[in-house]
Amino acid sequence: FDPEAMTKAQWVANTQDLLKSIKIKPRSQKTLVSSLVGSSTTIKQILTLELGGDELIQSLEFEAKKHIPLDGTEVIMDYHILGENLKEIGKIDVLLVATTKNLINQHNQLIKEIGFKKPGIFDATPIALANLHIFNKGIAKEGTDVIVNIGNKSTTIVVYGENQEFLTRELNISGHHFNKAIMTKNNIDYSSAEELKIEK
Repeated sequence: FDPEAMTKAQWVANTQDLLKSIKIKPRSQKTLVSSLVGSSTTIKQILTLELGGDELIQSLEFEAKKHIPLDGTEVIMDYHILGENLKEIGKIDVLLVATTKNLINQHNQLIKEIGFKKPGIFDATPIALANLHIFNKGIAKEGTDVIVNIGNKSTTIVVYGENQEFLTRELNISGHHFNKAIMTKNNIDYSSAEELKIEK
């Protein structure tokens, strides 16, 4: 199994199998929230002038273009105003999330091919992880909280706190790489379930 070599058709088939095994019918779901992996999005806490309406949006669009690797399509962004900056008067802290229209369209197409009627809400994985943690544990009043989400293809790190700038990083090392390293070191071929059973 190599996640880097999986085609869209394989992702669709595997997701459909997973949904079937847990008895979820995509067509009958009224609400869907899915997340874009950290490498597909740019998430940054920025400091900007306290502007209103269109002026703020134009300022944030300019900022987003500086940080996101453009693929020839327009920038899609969202933001959340965190509040007044404690150090600089007349400035605010804003959490900016940006991606491109092309990546949104690819994600949307994948959801449709899996069988869901509507794409619903698109979230960014680091934001979804932080929201989940805050919902369950709240925000650390002192110090910081660190979330390390080791996935199959990448690892997401999220750092935040009451007085800590929101920081997230995506590392291209994960469970798949760990498994490959272990198998290579031990000269183990886990290409079949039978061999895996014998090795255990």
